[in-house]
Amino acid sequence: MPRRRVVGTERYNDCSVDDAAAFLADFQQGGTGVFEVSRLVPGRGAGQADYQYVEVNGSKGTALYELQDPLQLRLGLREPFDEQRMITVPVPRRFFKVPGSLRDVGVDPPVIGFRYDQAFSFVQAIGGQKSPHLADFDDGWQCQMVLDAVAVATQERRWVDVRE
Repeated sequence: MPRRRVVGTERYNDCSVDDAAAFLADFQQGGTGVFEVSRLVPGRGAGQADYQYVEVNGSKGTALYELQDPLQLRLGLREPFDEQRMITVPVPRRFFKVPGSLRDVGVDPPVIGFRYDQAFSFVQAIGGQKSPHLADFDDGWQCQMVLDAVAVATQERRWVDVRE
């Protein structure tokens, strides 16, 4: 079993999960995706300080959402073009919490408060209340199909189509 060093010590713990993964994707509409995850990047390690983000790049610009600052988006716009700068815009207030959540968005820090909404949504789902804003079993199944295709592609070192 692989081992991982405990940061700041000489001790090691057994580890049964990958520390990093990446894959490329070609989408039917012609786009390309690069997916990465890592626990090895200095300054972006495990714990609440995890640097988690989603970045989308397209012909009209770039959008970057960072969980560490969840109330804003960073945009790099094609028009007017500025290769050195991204502008920051606020996330619309209606996206600050899950619809129906009783959480007061002004009380908890945003990087913690969303966890309340996760629990709220989980309890609602147990009670049979389905939300169009949340992943469901079908979403999980489709995600697993992608992960299975990535595993085959990695093992066989070839492109693998994801089929429903």
